Amino acid sequence: MTQLQAGYILDCVKETLETEYEPTEVQGLLRQLSYFDIDINSTAEIKDNSNFEQILSVAHNIISRGLPTKPTLWLESKILQEFDLTQQDEKLLDIGTIRQVLKVEETLIKKLFRALHIIDPNLKDNNISKQKINTWENLGSSFEEDFLYNQLPKYASPIWVQLLETQRELENVLRFSTTTEDEVEKYINGTIKIFNEQRLDFSIEFPFKINEQRGFVVEIDGSQHENHPQNHIDTDRDNATEKAKWGKAIRIKTSDWKSIEDKISPIKQFESEQFFNLLKQNLENPLYSEKEGLTALQLSLIPFAIARIQKTILHLLFEGKLNINAEEWNIAIIEQDIPCGSLAIEDFKELLNSLFKLKGSTEKLPKINVFVESDERFALANLHSSNNIDKSKKYDLLIDISILQRSGLTNINNTINADTKVLIRSAHSPKTDRNFKTTSLITYKPLGKKNTQKNIFIEDKEQVETLEKFVQTIFRKTGFRAGQVEIINRAIQGLSVIGLLPTGSGKSLTYQLTALLQPGMTIIIDPIKSLMKDQFEGLLKNGIDGAVYINSSLNQKQRKIALEKIKKAQTIFAFVSPERLQDNTFRKELLETSNLNNHYFSYCVIDEAHCVSEWGHDFRTSYLRLGDNARNYCIAKDREHLPFFALTATASYDVLSDIQRELGIPEETAIVRLEKLDRPEIQFKIVDITADIKPENGLGWGNKQALGEAKQYQLIQQLNKIPEYYKEFSDTKTIIEEAKKVFNGKDIRLPNYNPATFYMQQGRESNAGLVFCPHRNWYFGVMDNASKLSKQFENIKIGTFLGSDGVKERDNENDKSQSAFVNHDLDLLVATKAFGMGIDKPNIRYVVHFNYPSSIESYYQEAGRGGRDRKLALGLILFNKQEVTTSEKTEAVSEDGEITEVIEERTASIDKDILQSFHRNNFKGIAKEKRLLAELLTEIKFPSKRIIDTFEDRIFEEFEIEVDLRIKENKAGTKIIYIDNPEFGKPNIGSIYLNNLKFFIATPHTELANEIGNYFRKVLISEKPSENEYFEWLNQFAYNQSRVGIEKLLNDPETKNDFQVIIPFTNDAIETIAKYLSDNGFEFTERIVKEAQNFCNDKVEFIENLEKQFDKFLKKKIVIPNALKPTIQNLFIQIRNEEDTYKAIYRLSIIGVVDDYTVDYNSKTIAATITKKPKGHYTQKLKEYLLQYNSPEKTDEKLERLPFYKGNTEIQKCLGFLIKFVYEETAIQRKAAIDAMEEACIIGLEENGSQKFKEFIDLYMNSKYARPQYLPSDTDKGLKADFSIVEKYMDLVRTDVGEINNFKHLRGATTRLLEQRPDNFVFILLKSFSVLLIEKENQDFIEEAQTDFINGFLKARETTKEDIHSLKQKVDIFKQKINGFDLEAVEKIEEVESALYLNLHSNWLTDFNNKFTGNYA
Repeated sequence: MTQLQAGYILDCVKETLETEYEPTEVQGLLRQLSYFDIDINSTAEIKDNSNFEQILSVAHNIISRGLPTKPTLWLESKILQEFDLTQQDEKLLDIGTIRQVLKVEETLIKKLFRALHIIDPNLKDNNISKQKINTWENLGSSFEEDFLYNQLPKYASPIWVQLLETQRELENVLRFSTTTEDEVEKYINGTIKIFNEQRLDFSIEFPFKINEQRGFVVEIDGSQHENHPQNHIDTDRDNATEKAKWGKAIRIKTSDWKSIEDKISPIKQFESEQFFNLLKQNLENPLYSEKEGLTALQLSLIPFAIARIQKTILHLLFEGKLNINAEEWNIAIIEQDIPCGSLAIEDFKELLNSLFKLKGSTEKLPKINVFVESDERFALANLHSSNNIDKSKKYDLLIDISILQRSGLTNINNTINADTKVLIRSAHSPKTDRNFKTTSLITYKPLGKKNTQKNIFIEDKEQVETLEKFVQTIFRKTGFRAGQVEIINRAIQGLSVIGLLPTGSGKSLTYQLTALLQPGMTIIIDPIKSLMKDQFEGLLKNGIDGAVYINSSLNQKQRKIALEKIKKAQTIFAFVSPERLQDNTFRKELLETSNLNNHYFSYCVIDEAHCVSEWGHDFRTSYLRLGDNARNYCIAKDREHLPFFALTATASYDVLSDIQRELGIPEETAIVRLEKLDRPEIQFKIVDITADIKPENGLGWGNKQALGEAKQYQLIQQLNKIPEYYKEFSDTKTIIEEAKKVFNGKDIRLPNYNPATFYMQQGRESNAGLVFCPHRNWYFGVMDNASKLSKQFENIKIGTFLGSDGVKERDNENDKSQSAFVNHDLDLLVATKAFGMGIDKPNIRYVVHFNYPSSIESYYQEAGRGGRDRKLALGLILFNKQEVTTSEKTEAVSEDGEITEVIEERTASIDKDILQSFHRNNFKGIAKEKRLLAELLTEIKFPSKRIIDTFEDRIFEEFEIEVDLRIKENKAGTKIIYIDNPEFGKPNIGSIYLNNLKFFIATPHTELANEIGNYFRKVLISEKPSENEYFEWLNQFAYNQSRVGIEKLLNDPETKNDFQVIIPFTNDAIETIAKYLSDNGFEFTERIVKEAQNFCNDKVEFIENLEKQFDKFLKKKIVIPNALKPTIQNLFIQIRNEEDTYKAIYRLSIIGVVDDYTVDYNSKTIAATITKKPKGHYTQKLKEYLLQYNSPEKTDEKLERLPFYKGNTEIQKCLGFLIKFVYEETAIQRKAAIDAMEEACIIGLEENGSQKFKEFIDLYMNSKYARPQYLPSDTDKGLKADFSIVEKYMDLVRTDVGEINNFKHLRGATTRLLEQRPDNFVFILLKSFSVLLIEKENQDFIEEAQTDFINGFLKARETTKEDIHSLKQKVDIFKQKINGFDLEAVEKIEEVESALYLNLHSNWLTDFNNKFTGNYA
């Protein structure tokens, strides 16, 4: 007997049942129905079907993607059209989602639920094939058989004969679970004893917990069970099942057989529970005996039966017991109950043939002839098939299927002759894991072709229609949105792709659909937990539970379970944080997945790919080396590297260059982006906030408080006004009509909109909102604002979401808030930007920003949470532009890297200063960065650890359990070690009393707790020095010595050519400051010092912060003496926190010092892999980095200064140069992003502000030179054309920050402006210039640029009427300026220069002849 897993359920049935019944019960019933047993009897010769392995694997994975999952749309329609009980959800259809709603009476809903309680009323008395289990004990008579077939039906109910499972392995009961939650609970509560090859006489597993019990066990005990050792074994077994929530075994002694009725009574008591009560009803009053019941059985169970047949056929193909290369299959199907055979085969053919068509292959399935024998009980079923099995004929395959019967109760029909016979029955219990098939990627036929001239993708209509079948089946979407097909087109051909689509445009669907069309796993890198959770839950809602995620919110056991699922290919989608790929253990597990287990990956998805780039608004150092790590450790079969899916909504050209560099995707054709990122359904309102700000107080707390109070007041006022703003935009005809053009005539207005009821709607119809705040607390913080709003708006359910910084409790709160918000249990979420990426909730109607974000990209991401259902949404910003004068300390860096501090006066608003404080925290200064790099190069300092902290590491190594050890003295003076563990909850494992070393268990998980406690006690006894007390010894610091730095090791001839350097997350500077102050009479703790240095980059301000934080924590005002300040300030600039360390490693990686690194989160260290390099290597790596942003000529020009930089070695000079470059270009650009966002807000205050705001954002994202102050101004909106403008912009791209990306902006601008003024030669020539320098490797684009060059100068002569000689001079200037960037590009111009002059002369001759002829005439 083999157990398989597959099941389909109609969405409308599932949703209806989950509304009327407890969802966990419905889900449990459906999950258990997704497991079934097959018994194969075959005389067929084994066939090789490997030539179809890829397509069959994809079909297998699609069918198995959820337990259960959605049937194909074709199958759903086929079933539902027979009953006429549903109607289409028109609101969802309006936004492209297909959803049927069941419209039935309550009586049918009850029967649909009953139908999930399977039992066969026909199996009574002699209809059951009584099992003679070989392993039943020889007790002198068949007690077990008598118990099951005679006593149970007599004293309880006949249902138990079908329900009780015989001889299930005890280990399977104790360890196997269908959900991670159950597996973790069994691990925590369960026994650690192993019961190999031991079986249970009888057992039943419930589909869901009943009275907190998972099932029960019945044991029939002979006399030997009363004696040693069997009685001890029985006790251990009973304890184990009880801990696993199976209750204590019901033991019936054979000596008590005369009182068997009493012994059976605990079983009979279960019959009062709803689950068993409904089973009894189904046995005694079969649902199929009346029409409504028959309808319920068909709607609930036909999809399951079909999935079972399809999965079985695939299993036979993989086993070679069915020949896919045959000309035809003759399949006989005996339906013992639910009609399913014909539909199953027809649907199977549709799925396989669609895959063949999508692949573009000529392969096809054999002709399938289906012969069905149906059950007379279902003769009146709507989907009943007529009988046509010929018993004199031989079949390739006989399938004998029953849904209502469990395995082992009946035998296969032997009256029909077939090469392979398969019995399909429902499983008594789930016992096996679902595995997905992985093999080589399929290269599908292209979905169309890109017209590079017009920059449009021309779809192959037939191929896209085939693909649409899959998006309809899997995701119930009517079709594709703009840009999706082009992204999928590259990916399904096995090519890497960078997808840049607007928020809410379905980026996630592109990779999810493509992943399911390939036979392999897909690993998805998500930067934040909320995004990971959102996508994971999104898959679950689409019936795809073949997904896992691994992040810091999971405990150790949960992470281990998820990792095992990856290693065994028990998932299709694996969501991981970027940090995971830096973990050496995780890397090894990934390699083991492919190299040992032969399971492979299809894609690596980099979600929110802009996080790769330091130029971007959300740079994460954890994304460093992401491309290399994924290539090296996520293995695709028969390929050198797996393809990448890099997806983002907000990437400027600068950021895209970094994505290409980091992921190794050099082709410009890999980038898929829409011409416009505008979302017409989102409109904007910028609200000017004026506060009682005193200019003389600058950026002091008084002014900040005044602004905070003004904004809090206005936040309440604006929330009250939002319904009216919404009406105002709804009534603006131009907005509605423009949106209709984009959305194929769809209206973005809410139907029957009434401002008065805006906040009164409930559930799916509610008008949800987000308020983003820059801080967690105070006037500008989440908690303060959420509290005030809750008091003001009692009818609005308000929650909060904050960055967790790894705090478990906050993670849990965030999870609850996110789920409640997404599931419509909260109306308004007040959040930091931690909630700003990717969250997909359709009915968000307004997004309010308490303060404008640090960049337009950030704002676009966060405001883009609104309007996901393509209905009108409002983005509102509380904006304050009142400026005050303040001073700012900056660093001036000379050409050779000398740093001098400069105090500059500047004006800034408080809004802006809040953002600049974040900026200063990201860019802490050139001197600071160089100081920290010097530490890593010369002498790496480690933080100290108390001795007790080292035991946390040792317990982890011994048990793979994370513990938190706290040592305290209670009020009675007893000194105690508390052993806490997040997996168990608090109070957790237990405590050790140090006066007598007694261990007290504080958890029901006694076995594991005892092991940990005993281990700890032994170590304490063996290692404590005799002269010390335990308490004092454990609190002592185990000082770590500083270690030799990287460059010293590189220069040491004794060091090997390749070596590792261990770098702690942080150094000892904070603890040294705390100790220094404590030694001088101020009782500072490390926490106080840490708080003082947060968001502080100035050593004078740090001293002030220390005094403030001391007062805050200890309620004492102090003044730090001047004599202590120099030492403290010197130590301050040496502070290296975790983010500083990662950034330093990032810098060292750029210039090639660090080849790779791994992270050990347990010991909080980084292991950097380093190789000795030849002279010039670091300079070359620096040059490669600079070439991403500058032309070769400009890069060489910059590097001419490198030898003069401060530093004694090549590494030091390169790092100095790199940091200067980063601060002069990247940091300045990030700072300029704040200015751009401020400018956008000012524009948004103008009349028709929403439209102007949107236009500014669009131009900023795609083509900065098309912004009003650039080309439109210089050319008078395209009416003016002068060659001096061409020269100006050819020079400007060099002087503006980010030269290479400026070419892309120029190309975008000219392309856009040429749509309005196609005859302006300035735009034509500048487009030619930019394309020549961007597309050097693409001949199609080179030819386009050459054509533009000719046409541009021809148009110049036509416009200016210049003579040929004068025009030739301009051609020479054009070539000369190109030569300053790239010599090869000049050669491309020279190839067609003669053609230009030929055209010029020809035109001149034509003009002359026309003029002469005219004059002569």
